[in-house]
Amino acid sequence: MRVIAPLLLLAGWAAAQPPRLFFSDLESGPNSGGENNGGVYVTVWGRNFGAARGASRVTTGGGAAAAYPVWTDTRITFQPGAAAASGNIVVTTASGTSNGLPFTVRPGNIYFVSPSGNDAADGSFARPWRTLVKATETMVAGDTTYAMDGVSQTSADLYSAALSIVRGGAPGRPIALVAYPGATVTVGSPSLEFGMRIPNIDEAAVADHWVVSQLTLRGQTSALAVEGPNPSNWRVTGNNLSCPNGDGQTGCFAAALGSEIKVLGNEVHRTGRAGASKQYHAVYFTTDTNRVEAGWNYIHDNNTCRAIQFHSSPLCFPDCGPTDRTGFNQYDLSVHDNLIRGNVCDGINFATVDPSKGKVEAYNNVVVRAGAGPHPPDGSSSYACVYVAGGTNTGADGTGNVEVYNNTCYDFGAVDPSWDDAGAFVRGPGSPRLFMNLRNNIAYAAGRQNYVSGVTSLIRGSNNLWFGNGPGPGFLQNNVNADPRFAALAANDLRLQAGSPAIDAGVNTQISTDFNGIARPQGSAYDIGAFEYFQDTAPPPPAAPRINPRGIANTFSGVGGAVAPGEIVSIYGSGLGPAQGVVTAFDPASGRLPTSVAGVSVTLNGIAAPIYYARADQVNVQAPYELAGSADAAVVLTYGGVASSPERIAVNPTHPGLHPAVFNQDFSVNGPRNPVPAGGIVVLYATGQGVTTPPSVTGAAPAGSLPTPVAAVTLLIGGRPARLLFAGLIPGAAGVMQLNAVIPDGLAPGDAVPVVLRVGAAEAQPGVTLALR
Repeated sequence: MRVIAPLLLLAGWAAAQPPRLFFSDLESGPNSGGENNGGVYVTVWGRNFGAARGASRVTTGGGAAAAYPVWTDTRITFQPGAAAASGNIVVTTASGTSNGLPFTVRPGNIYFVSPSGNDAADGSFARPWRTLVKATETMVAGDTTYAMDGVSQTSADLYSAALSIVRGGAPGRPIALVAYPGATVTVGSPSLEFGMRIPNIDEAAVADHWVVSQLTLRGQTSALAVEGPNPSNWRVTGNNLSCPNGDGQTGCFAAALGSEIKVLGNEVHRTGRAGASKQYHAVYFTTDTNRVEAGWNYIHDNNTCRAIQFHSSPLCFPDCGPTDRTGFNQYDLSVHDNLIRGNVCDGINFATVDPSKGKVEAYNNVVVRAGAGPHPPDGSSSYACVYVAGGTNTGADGTGNVEVYNNTCYDFGAVDPSWDDAGAFVRGPGSPRLFMNLRNNIAYAAGRQNYVSGVTSLIRGSNNLWFGNGPGPGFLQNNVNADPRFAALAANDLRLQAGSPAIDAGVNTQISTDFNGIARPQGSAYDIGAFEYFQDTAPPPPAAPRINPRGIANTFSGVGGAVAPGEIVSIYGSGLGPAQGVVTAFDPASGRLPTSVAGVSVTLNGIAAPIYYARADQVNVQAPYELAGSADAAVVLTYGGVASSPERIAVNPTHPGLHPAVFNQDFSVNGPRNPVPAGGIVVLYATGQGVTTPPSVTGAAPAGSLPTPVAAVTLLIGGRPARLLFAGLIPGAAGVMQLNAVIPDGLAPGDAVPVVLRVGAAEAQPGVTLALR
């Protein structure tokens, strides 16, 4: 489904706060060339930009930007244009001027990839390439490629990966692969071992200085693996990563032997199969990876052991000898402003670290329900909001302080509160001169959960707030033992209310902003926790959600104009729901999708629509089957008790949309490197097939006899009718049709054989193709 991963932040509003920039994808690039000669597209993330641009502006080195294809309260995409100069990117709104982010204007090629492109073209905006492989094999230092909406690389390129990276950029001139503004670009699949990777071969030693931004990355084991010899200067921003079948000794994002690795503003979710190994993690920095920044990421709803793990494993493991020189303790590690929700073991695990060589710190993180369990099948673990193991595999033990400050932790170590290594902050037994230093943290226990655990003599600190399981540890200084008075605990809004005992109760930690970008301190001293209380944070009356004109489209095809009963549709607009995306699931009791989630509900002609996904700019729903026979529908979205204006859309008996991915009979993704043979079978998925027989229930997954469309279904492959072995709805989803089809005889082989779906009188979108050998 068309879900683009944004920077995901907890709900909040800060009146009269100036804009605050967090990070950008590109830090350099040309200010000419590309689309309309405006230069590269640069995306910046932050807060308080405003829901619409209005009179606000972006400057680069003092020069005003040339174009603004994306402007939201937390993200702006712009072209610097001819007026730009090397200097700071600055956002100016009616509320003030932001801090600056550095940008260098320099030469470089700008390329484009489109589903309708040709790899024999020159890669320009007018003549784009067709494949990402062509882009990665062509780009050199300083080049940037933008992939247009619908570009998909889901079959293996080389080394079990959809994209294998075997060349690099140069200092100040990275190679960048970025989704075009607003585009959904998919790399990898849950059935392919790697989405994007540096293969561990000799030539990969040059695969450094890369930017990977705003892509949908998927993998069976790793969606993105930066694990070649000595990869450095990788900037991974605003991507959506998922590895639902993941397992083993790695992570959905993994970096090894690297340095200067920045992982910023990514969403990592639905990672790890049920019962995955305790050595499988959502985000994993392993063997000798140092100088790491992991910030502003949203890591949630995973079956992985740790959300963020640092563990330097010797490459020779388990047969290490005296000649092995890998697996040293890690340093210069900064983990900040992440939202971590729901993990089997630890939220943040510093397993093998040495802050005497460079800082090791975790601050401004919000961690909810870490250590929820169950125990992994290959042995127990630690179950903490933040864990410092004190481990050492090679070299001397770590010494000094692991600084843990201004974090908010709620519901920790629930798998077994009696476990030695379960709690909010846990210190393992190794490295006797390595300390966990706690300052300005909130630990809110959901029942009888430990605040601290493990070797508590190696934990020190002051000015922390403890609540939910009695007073805090007596060996720490200046404890605050009181309810922090969160704004709305049930809604996971962990900001502070007026009168909170956490306000002005902290010490100076030399950090200038909180999780939401509000300046610290606001009062006479720092507040405790990830959020600084701002006196004007009481929200104003909520603005009505706004559905974009013609902003309702088939989720699979992106085509609007009409809706069919039972179709999965995406509603686009602003103020539609929470900033962080919420993915729903079928209720085990009713067997249906919810019709209300996170304060969002949708009706079509007054009939409640089941919700698949909700976010501020996009909500995916199933159109009710009860619309059958209607000429049109009034779509109304309600968020926070405030309803949008109705957006009317025609109701057709059918409105088919094909998912762009085609699968072979073994459910591997079809593509030029994995074509279907003549006479073989392919599997496709669609939505918008209309009413079925037997009748389908709105919001319910089929059970028993699988419904088939009442309207006639035909499929043309290469212009010839294909024999359909099955065309009906599938279990486990509401409104999704599967088609199993036999390749017609007599077709010529090709990498882009067209596929045309017709259901009743309506035809699905053009452009879906398959590879035939």
